[in-house]
Amino acid sequence: MDIALDRLGVLLDQLDSARDLSQQRLEDLDDDEYLWEPVLGCWSVRSRGENVCAQAYGPGDWQLEFELNAPEPPPVTTIAW
Repeated sequence: MDIALDRLGVLLDQLDSARDLSQQRLEDLDDDEYLWEPVLGCWSVRSRGENVCAQAYGPGDWQLEFELNAPEPPPVTTIAW
């Protein structure tokens, strides 16, 4: 039982470290960096009506591009996605 708790503690510490590192790296990004598309046809988070895929999800002004039957291979995604 002690081994499982030790392993859980290590896992939780790793998750916290990954979250902290991600937060530090993403904290100062501006919109141009956050929405940068490395290739044409990326899935991203876009203003309603500017989507490049057949389906998009989200009730507000911004929508997440996603398709239930994604093509193979699936499109590259932006950091925002």
